[in-house]
Amino acid sequence: MHRFSYKYIGFILSIVTIILVGCSEKPAEYLKYETLTFPTTDNIVSLYFTNGNEGYVATAKEVYFTSDAGSSFNKVYQSDGREITGVYFVDDKVGFIYGNAGLLVRSANGGTDWQSVAVDNKYRFASMARVDDDRLQIVGTMVSDTVPAPAFMGSSDDKGITWSVSGVPYHGYRKIVSASSTHSWILGSDAVMYTTDGGKTWEHNATRSELKINDFAFSDVSHGWEVSGDGIVRYTDDGGWSWEKKATLSDRALTAVDAPETDVIFIAGDRLIAMTPNHGLKFYIDDVTPPQRLNAVQAVDGKVYYGGDGGTLLRLMY
Repeated sequence: MHRFSYKYIGFILSIVTIILVGCSEKPAEYLKYETLTFPTTDNIVSLYFTNGNEGYVATAKEVYFTSDAGSSFNKVYQSDGREITGVYFVDDKVGFIYGNAGLLVRSANGGTDWQSVAVDNKYRFASMARVDDDRLQIVGTMVSDTVPAPAFMGSSDDKGITWSVSGVPYHGYRKIVSASSTHSWILGSDAVMYTTDGGKTWEHNATRSELKINDFAFSDVSHGWEVSGDGIVRYTDDGGWSWEKKATLSDRALTAVDAPETDVIFIAGDRLIAMTPNHGLKFYIDDVTPPQRLNAVQAVDGKVYYGGDGGTLLRLMY
């Protein structure tokens, strides 16, 4: 088949997708959620569940743990005044809380105790990813008056006990994800970066710099999804080099995405949640109650957790 034919088919599928999105309705089996009682009305900035029932939910000041799928919570960390930006666990024992002004603490016993990791206070940590059994990567920006701020990248070969951190000639790093020991991606304000050799070299895709990308997720080394501030969902099947627009879901911002399977994704947004069960052929969308901006989403073991402003915490099944 000629290349023109493939493009023509792709164009038709895009039109079909947009039509399907336009007539989407809320099926109970996909977007039926429960509103969980969270201990504070502070905005939830991050969450990380190690399995369907056990997880950590962070505000800018505190981190809470649940062992019963969000039915109850215990506070496991109180900030020293520095802003928390994220929580991440390598397994059910080793985890990290990170944030502004060099905030980086590590637990080796599931969050019962936390030890400070020695790093410079000029770093604002934004995201962490596990590469393999012992190797971790972390990204963020320098504390700076420059907008966007200069970026940095760090790595650890001993499960986060010690770190090597250095500046890079780019800006606004805010997300890193890994799909294998060789394939990782970084979302920055001026590019999407990716490596296929475990971080020895990085490709710089500057074609993404003009888009309002808020988050991305990869289900494997080839397939990924991104969401943007203008309500657009895009997809890649070549490891992040080229992206196809799948749909415009809303005139409101889409803030976070998780892709537990190649064909299944879950999206958080400004007063909305969305998902597709069939690789973007049809998206289902629902306004949430209370009407709060959602900032994080994670799908794990058949459950999906959303966290947002005002302490909003939702759980749905899939």
